[in-house]
Amino acid sequence: VGEEGTLKLKVAVTGWKGDAWLAFNNVTLTRYTKMDLTELETKLSDLRSEVQTYIGINSAIDEEVNSALANTENVDEDPIALADAINELTTVIEHASALKPVIEKAKVAITTCENILENSTATDKEEFSTVVETAKATIDASIDENAIYSATETLETARQAYVITCYPTNGITFDMTH
Repeated sequence: VGEEGTLKLKVAVTGWKGDAWLAFNNVTLTRYTKMDLTELETKLSDLRSEVQTYIGINSAIDEEVNSALANTENVDEDPIALADAINELTTVIEHASALKPVIEKAKVAITTCENILENSTATDKEEFSTVVETAKATIDASIDENAIYSATETLETARQAYVITCYPTNGITFDMTH
């Protein structure tokens, strides 16, 4: 270990004549601190509480969170097992926190489309409703950011086309620039 924030590796190649190449791929470094068991257990407890705040974002994240909670529920008083549990929860938290704003934006688009559907009439209303329901199901079941973006874009394209052909009802007008 070098200065703070660095890691030095020394690789020796013996018995080789000529040039040698070395490549690292998919390297994972895990840091085991000198925390005592109480500190590790406290950290685990804190992370278990934090990960629960991501329940309700969508069904797929709920599954990840619930799985991590189940996996980390009864961890032995072993520093390595505690560290593994902490790493699992940290990974789920990082993933959920990255997806949360993407999913929230998608949910706003869904709500906007549902509002338009409730307050409009058109010959292609059923088709638009199907697009909304499909996007809603995709967004709820996905942990893939690209799939969520794609479903949201499809929804937005359909919304823009629908508001041009629909007739507002209930005195509601639609913002076509949204």
